[in-house]
Amino acid sequence: MTGVSVSRETKDGWRAEENVHPAKLKRLSRTIQTYMIQKDVSGDWQFDVIVVSIVKSEKKVRVRYIQNVVL
Repeated sequence: MTGVSVSRETKDGWRAEENVHPAKLKRLSRTIQTYMIQKDVSGDWQFDVIVVSIVKSEKKVRVRYIQNVVL
């Protein structure tokens, strides 16, 4: 990912953005490339991640935008 530093916030110690792991990024990259070829789309593109975390105890929602994740 892009080196974003965030604290562990879930009770089991995992952050939502950790679910965007290297294997998933590889599959996404292949899917995006296949789509672009099939639709004859050219040009630059980037992959962004939006992480929505619900903090029940505080009755808050936190949203993080991680821009230009390297695939």
